[in-house]
Amino acid sequence: MPREPPRPPNCLPSNLPVPSASAEICPHASLPARQPAHPPVCQRRNLPAPRRPPQRRPAQTSRAIALEFTPPLRYAAPMVQSLTLRRPDDMHLHLRDGAMLAGVLPESARHFARAIIMPNLVPPVVTLAEAAAYRDRILAALPQDAAFEPLMTLYLTEGTDPADVAAAHASGLVKAVKLYPAGATTNSQSGVRNFDKVRAVLETMAEIGLPLCVHGEVTTPAVDIF
Repeated sequence: MPREPPRPPNCLPSNLPVPSASAEICPHASLPARQPAHPPVCQRRNLPAPRRPPQRRPAQTSRAIALEFTPPLRYAAPMVQSLTLRRPDDMHLHLRDGAMLAGVLPESARHFARAIIMPNLVPPVVTLAEAAAYRDRILAALPQDAAFEPLMTLYLTEGTDPADVAAAHASGLVKAVKLYPAGATTNSQSGVRNFDKVRAVLETMAEIGLPLCVHGEVTTPAVDIF
Protein backbone atom coordinates (compact mmCIF):
# COMPACT_ATOMS: atom_id res chain seq x y z
CA MET A 1 0.00 0.00 0.00
CA PRO A 2 1.21 3.51 -0.67
CA ARG A 3 2.29 5.36 2.37
CA GLU A 4 -0.07 8.10 3.58
CA PRO A 5 1.29 11.57 4.33
CA PRO A 6 1.59 12.38 8.02
CA ARG A 7 -1.42 14.10 9.72
CA PRO A 8 -0.86 17.65 11.01
CA PRO A 9 -0.13 17.49 14.71
CA ASN A 10 -2.85 19.94 15.78
CA CYS A 11 -5.63 18.73 13.46
CA LEU A 12 -8.67 18.76 15.76
CA PRO A 13 -10.94 16.00 14.40
CA SER A 14 -8.87 12.86 14.36
CA ASN A 15 -11.31 11.02 12.07
CA LEU A 16 -10.92 13.39 9.09
CA PRO A 17 -9.26 12.04 5.96
CA VAL A 18 -5.63 12.89 5.57
CA PRO A 19 -5.05 15.43 2.78
CA SER A 20 -3.37 13.99 -0.26
CA ALA A 21 -0.90 15.73 -2.46
CA SER A 22 -3.41 16.06 -5.33
CA ALA A 23 -6.28 17.48 -3.21
CA GLU A 24 -7.53 20.98 -4.17
CA ILE A 25 -9.93 21.54 -1.27
CA CYS A 26 -8.87 21.74 2.32
CA PRO A 27 -9.80 18.44 4.02
CA HIS A 28 -11.02 20.42 7.01
CA ALA A 29 -13.80 22.09 5.00
CA SER A 30 -16.37 19.75 6.49
CA LEU A 31 -15.69 20.83 10.06
CA PRO A 32 -18.74 21.95 12.03
CA ALA A 33 -19.40 25.68 12.07
CA ARG A 34 -18.38 25.90 15.72
CA GLN A 35 -14.89 24.64 14.87
CA PRO A 36 -12.26 26.94 13.34
CA ALA A 37 -12.09 26.81 9.56
CA HIS A 38 -8.45 25.66 9.64
CA PRO A 39 -6.48 24.10 12.48
CA PRO A 40 -3.68 26.39 13.67
CA VAL A 41 -0.95 24.38 12.00
CA CYS A 42 -2.83 23.05 9.01
CA GLN A 43 -0.18 22.47 6.33
CA ARG A 44 -2.57 23.39 3.47
CA ARG A 45 -3.50 26.96 4.37
CA ASN A 46 -2.97 28.12 0.80
CA LEU A 47 -6.19 26.36 -0.30
CA PRO A 48 -9.51 28.25 -0.72
CA ALA A 49 -11.32 28.87 2.54
CA PRO A 50 -14.13 26.39 3.14
CA ARG A 51 -17.76 27.49 2.84
CA ARG A 52 -19.83 27.27 5.95
CA PRO A 53 -23.31 25.78 5.59
CA PRO A 54 -26.09 28.42 5.57
CA GLN A 55 -27.72 28.84 8.94
CA ARG A 56 -31.48 28.36 8.94
CA ARG A 57 -33.59 31.00 10.64
CA PRO A 58 -36.49 29.75 12.75
CA ALA A 59 -39.83 29.72 10.97
CA GLN A 60 -41.88 32.88 11.47
CA THR A 61 -45.58 33.36 11.15
CA SER A 62 -47.01 35.72 8.56
CA ARG A 63 -47.96 38.12 11.35
CA ALA A 64 -44.39 38.21 12.65
CA ILE A 65 -43.05 38.84 9.16
CA ALA A 66 -45.57 41.62 8.61
CA LEU A 67 -44.58 43.27 11.85
CA GLU A 68 -40.92 42.94 11.02
CA PHE A 69 -41.28 44.99 7.83
CA THR A 70 -43.85 47.51 9.09
CA PRO A 71 -42.21 50.94 9.41
CA PRO A 72 -42.75 52.67 12.73
CA LEU A 73 -45.42 55.37 12.86
CA ARG A 74 -44.05 58.86 13.04
CA TYR A 75 -46.01 62.06 13.57
CA ALA A 76 -44.79 65.48 12.54
CA ALA A 77 -46.76 67.10 15.34
CA PRO A 78 -48.38 65.92 18.59
CA MET A 79 -51.76 64.23 18.16
CA VAL A 80 -54.88 66.26 18.89
CA GLN A 81 -56.09 65.55 22.40
CA SER A 82 -59.37 67.48 22.30
CA LEU A 83 -61.95 68.72 19.80
CA THR A 84 -64.20 71.71 20.48
CA LEU A 85 -67.47 72.24 18.58
CA ARG A 86 -68.12 75.94 19.04
CA ARG A 87 -71.45 75.96 17.19
CA PRO A 88 -72.66 72.64 15.81
CA ASP A 89 -75.28 72.04 13.13
CA ASP A 90 -78.72 70.58 13.81
CA MET A 91 -79.28 68.03 11.06
CA HIS A 92 -83.01 67.49 11.81
CA LEU A 93 -84.99 70.51 13.02
CA HIS A 94 -88.76 71.00 13.13
CA LEU A 95 -89.52 74.71 13.36
CA ARG A 96 -93.13 74.39 12.23
CA ASP A 97 -94.77 77.75 11.51
CA GLY A 98 -96.50 80.70 13.12
CA ALA A 99 -96.37 80.84 16.92
CA MET A 100 -94.44 77.56 17.14
CA LEU A 101 -91.77 78.95 14.79
CA ALA A 102 -91.45 82.13 16.87
CA GLY A 103 -90.99 80.09 20.06
CA VAL A 104 -88.58 77.41 18.80
CA LEU A 105 -86.31 79.37 16.46
CA PRO A 106 -84.60 81.66 19.05
CA GLU A 107 -83.59 78.66 21.17
CA SER A 108 -82.24 76.76 18.16
CA ALA A 109 -80.29 79.78 16.92
CA ARG A 110 -78.80 80.21 20.39
CA HIS A 111 -76.97 76.88 20.17
CA PHE A 112 -76.71 75.99 16.47
CA ALA A 113 -75.15 77.75 13.50
CA ARG A 114 -77.15 75.92 10.82
CA ALA A 115 -80.00 73.43 10.64
CA ILE A 116 -81.71 71.14 8.15
CA ILE A 117 -85.31 72.41 8.20
CA MET A 118 -87.98 69.71 7.96
CA PRO A 119 -90.67 70.48 5.35
CA ASN A 120 -93.70 68.65 6.80
CA LEU A 121 -95.87 71.69 7.39
CA VAL A 122 -99.57 71.93 6.65
CA PRO A 123 -99.59 72.31 3.70
CA PRO A 124 -96.13 70.78 3.06
CA VAL A 125 -93.19 72.61 1.46
CA VAL A 126 -93.17 70.95 -1.97
CA THR A 127 -91.89 73.50 -4.50
CA LEU A 128 -88.98 75.93 -4.77
CA ALA A 129 -91.34 78.88 -4.36
CA GLU A 130 -92.79 77.42 -1.15
CA ALA A 131 -89.30 76.75 0.23
CA ALA A 132 -88.24 80.35 -0.50
CA ALA A 133 -91.35 81.71 1.23
CA TYR A 134 -90.81 79.48 4.27
CA ARG A 135 -87.18 80.61 4.48
CA ASP A 136 -88.29 84.23 4.47
CA ARG A 137 -90.64 83.55 7.39
CA ILE A 138 -87.80 81.87 9.30
CA LEU A 139 -85.42 84.77 8.79
CA ALA A 140 -88.13 87.23 9.79
CA ALA A 141 -88.64 85.40 13.11
CA LEU A 142 -84.91 85.28 13.84
CA PRO A 143 -83.62 87.55 16.65
CA GLN A 144 -81.58 90.47 15.31
CA ASP A 145 -78.34 89.47 17.02
CA ALA A 146 -78.58 85.79 15.96
CA ALA A 147 -76.38 84.24 13.26
CA PHE A 148 -78.32 81.27 11.95
CA GLU A 149 -78.62 79.70 8.48
CA PRO A 150 -81.70 77.61 7.64
CA LEU A 151 -80.92 74.82 5.16
CA MET A 152 -84.15 74.23 3.29
CA THR A 153 -85.61 70.92 2.08
CA LEU A 154 -88.52 69.90 -0.14
CA TYR A 155 -91.28 67.49 0.78
CA LEU A 156 -91.40 64.61 -1.75
CA THR A 157 -94.89 63.82 -3.03
CA GLU A 158 -96.15 61.65 -5.84
CA GLY A 159 -96.86 64.85 -7.76
CA THR A 160 -93.42 66.47 -7.31
CA ASP A 161 -92.08 67.94 -10.56
CA PRO A 162 -88.52 66.76 -11.39
CA ALA A 163 -87.80 70.03 -13.22
CA ASP A 164 -88.77 72.08 -10.15
CA VAL A 165 -86.50 69.92 -8.00
CA ALA A 166 -83.61 70.53 -10.40
CA ALA A 167 -84.28 74.28 -10.34
CA ALA A 168 -84.40 74.25 -6.54
CA HIS A 169 -81.01 72.57 -6.41
CA ALA A 170 -79.52 74.96 -8.96
CA SER A 171 -80.72 77.96 -6.95
CA GLY A 172 -78.63 76.87 -3.96
CA LEU A 173 -81.55 77.43 -1.61
CA VAL A 174 -82.70 73.80 -1.32
CA LYS A 175 -80.15 71.36 0.12
CA ALA A 176 -82.13 68.09 0.14
CA VAL A 177 -85.48 66.38 -0.47
CA LYS A 178 -87.29 64.61 2.37
CA LEU A 179 -89.19 61.36 1.81
CA TYR A 180 -92.03 60.50 4.17
CA PRO A 181 -93.92 57.21 3.77
CA ALA A 182 -97.57 58.20 3.68
CA GLY A 183 -99.13 57.93 7.14
CA ALA A 184 -95.86 57.18 8.94
CA THR A 185 -95.49 60.31 11.07
CA THR A 186 -96.75 63.83 11.73
CA ASN A 187 -98.14 65.60 8.65
CA SER A 188 -97.16 62.72 6.37
CA GLN A 189 -100.53 62.34 4.64
CA SER A 190 -99.04 63.78 1.45
CA GLY A 191 -96.14 61.31 1.51
CA VAL A 192 -95.23 58.51 -0.88
CA ARG A 193 -97.32 55.36 -1.31
CA ASN A 194 -96.14 54.22 -4.74
CA PHE A 195 -92.43 54.58 -5.43
CA ASP A 196 -92.95 54.18 -9.17
CA LYS A 197 -94.62 57.60 -9.14
CA VAL A 198 -91.50 59.30 -7.74
CA ARG A 199 -88.95 57.35 -9.78
CA ALA A 200 -88.38 60.25 -12.19
CA VAL A 201 -87.69 62.61 -9.29
CA LEU A 202 -85.23 60.20 -7.68
CA GLU A 203 -83.42 59.72 -11.00
CA THR A 204 -83.13 63.49 -11.43
CA MET A 205 -81.77 63.84 -7.90
CA ALA A 206 -79.17 61.17 -8.61
CA GLU A 207 -78.06 62.99 -11.75
CA ILE A 208 -77.67 66.42 -10.09
CA GLY A 209 -76.32 65.13 -6.75
CA LEU A 210 -79.18 66.32 -4.52
CA PRO A 211 -79.34 64.34 -1.24
CA LEU A 212 -82.40 62.36 -0.22
CA CYS A 213 -83.40 62.39 3.45
CA VAL A 214 -85.62 59.48 4.48
CA HIS A 215 -88.04 59.04 7.34
CA GLY A 216 -87.22 55.39 7.89
CA GLU A 217 -90.48 53.89 9.10
CA VAL A 218 -92.77 51.28 7.58
CA THR A 219 -96.54 51.72 7.57
CA THR A 220 -97.84 48.28 6.59
CA PRO A 221 -99.54 46.39 9.43
CA ALA A 222 -97.82 43.18 8.28
CA VAL A 223 -94.50 44.48 9.63
CA ASP A 224 -93.90 44.74 13.38
CA ILE A 225 -91.04 47.21 13.89
CA PHE A 226 -90.62 46.01 17.46
